[in-house]
Order: sequence, then C-alpha cells, then structure tokens
Amino acid sequence: MKHFFLTLFLAMFVFAGTQAQYRKMELFEMALGADLIVKGKISDLEPLRFTLEISSVLRGDYSEKTISVLRFINTKFAKRWGKYTVGEELVLFLKKDGEHYKVMGDGGEGEKLVLGEEICIDSRGEGLKNRFGYHATPTGANIYAEKVPLADFMGVSKELSTCYTINWIERDGGFGKMEQYPVVASACPETKKDELRSISWVYDVAISQAEKNIRGAQ
Repeated sequence: MKHFFLTLFLAMFVFAGTQAQYRKMELFEMALGADLIVKGKISDLEPLRFTLEISSVLRGDYSEKTISVLRFINTKFAKRWGKYTVGEELVLFLKKDGEHYKVMGDGGEGEKLVLGEEICIDSRGEGLKNRFGYHATPTGANIYAEKVPLADFMGVSKELSTCYTINWIERDGGFGKMEQYPVVASACPETKKDELRSISWVYDVAISQAEKNIRGAQ
C-alpha cells in the first residue's frame, strides 16, 4: 500500500510539473511590456500570419490601417480556442520580432477575443478574478475564459503605463527551467493610482498586480 501511494504521489508531482511548462503572463505585464497594443478584426489569413484591420491603437507608434501578425501555433501545453477566422475581433499585445510582430507570451496570452462589449481572458493566461467558464464564439467554438468589460480592459491596458515601468529578471521557474519574471517600478503619485483604481474593479485588480511585483522585487 505504501508503494502504491508513493507511486501515486510521484505521478501527481510529475503531472503538475508538466502542466507548468510556461509562466502565464498577467494583464499588467502585457500592458506595460508590449511594443504595440491594438484592437481590430482579422481581414486576411495566410499559412503563418494573419492581417488585422485596426480599429484602435492603445499603445505604441503605429499609423497603418492594418498589421501583419505571426500566428500563434498550438503547443502541448497551450491551445487556442479555435482556428483563426476572418472577421474575428481581437485585442492584441504585440512584440516586434525582427520584421514581424508576434503575440506576447509563450502560451499566446497576448491574444484576447472580443465578444460584443466584453473581452475573453482565456485560460492560456492569468485571469483577473479567475471566474472562468465556457462561452460560445461566433464561429461555433467554445472558449474557456473569464469575461470582463471591454471598455475597462482597453482603458487600463492603455493607461497603466502612465503609472509604471517594467523590466524582467531571469530566475529559476522550477524543474530546472529559467524564466523571465517582471520587475515593476512606480512612475506616478499614489493619488494618480487611487484615481485609476476608482474607475472600476478591472483597473483595481491590474494595479494590484503591478504593485505586488514592486514589493516582490524589493
């Protein structure tokens, strides 16, 4: 019997390790670290890229009406909610990679689906209140995600950089894998942070995330 429980424990330990093969980014980290944050609809698809017709630029210097983005390719540990489709509306947190833009995060966390007046924080990334559930998409797929108000999500994604800056340090993420962890510095008075927090709970949670990583860096 002892041998059985020892084997079960080791199996669970190994399983837990295989489920954590990448560190999921939180909203504050993407909002502060993105080279470009845009909202728009997919207008064209290629085998390795998609074209987004931009309706809003939330952060970054970009004046073109469309942008070409490298597709996220499913991995063993992170899968998109469904295939890329023309007309799909997204908010994208992007990094410049040579001549191309790519979605932030090893799990494609920087790609968020818009459904009407709400945005879906899918389980590839960290949630805000972690109230996840299944939601139908216009293409017939189901997305396992936390829905939050789109206007507040876009607002805090745009305004958070007025109060914080971000860098990354490398440290052991467990199982011998080195990971990049965020280190945040404050860049505005506490009164400004309180003003932003009062806008909505989405702002409040994102600011709390950032503040936690100031303390964590000390």
